[in-house]
Amino acid sequence: MSAHVTIALTKGALVPVRVNDPSQLLAVKEGLGAQLLIGVAGDSLVFRSASIASQDASGRNYQVLIPFGRALNISVTAASFQLAGQTGKSLPQLGNLFPVSVPSGQVPATLVLNVIGIGGIAVPAVP
Repeated sequence: MSAHVTIALTKGALVPVRVNDPSQLLAVKEGLGAQLLIGVAGDSLVFRSASIASQDASGRNYQVLIPFGRALNISVTAASFQLAGQTGKSLPQLGNLFPVSVPSGQVPATLVLNVIGIGGIAVPAVP
C-alpha cells in the first residue's frame, strides 16, 4: 500500500540570533546539563530549535529558518542562565517571546541576547 503526500515548500529567511557570552558561562553550565533553548513554534505548535551557526570566545551565533511574510515568535528559555536583551534589560528565565516577521526578499535583523549570569546570579562584566 502506498500513500500520496503533497508537500508545499515555502521560501524563507534564516533569522540570526547572537548570544554574547564573554564569561563563557554557556559552555561551563551546559557541560553540567543546563540548556539554553532558542527556537520558533508555528501555527502547528511544532517547535523548531535554532541551530548553532558559529561560536567564538565571546559568544555564539544561532540561526532559525522562518517563512517569509509570517509573523512568528522566537522563543528563548534559559532556566539555568540569567539573560539580558540588547538594551541591557534583564529577561525572565522562562517565556521570552520575540516577535519576528521577514518580508519576502528582505534580510532579517539580528536578535541580540547577553548571558549575564548563572540562574538568578549576575556575573560582573569582563573588561
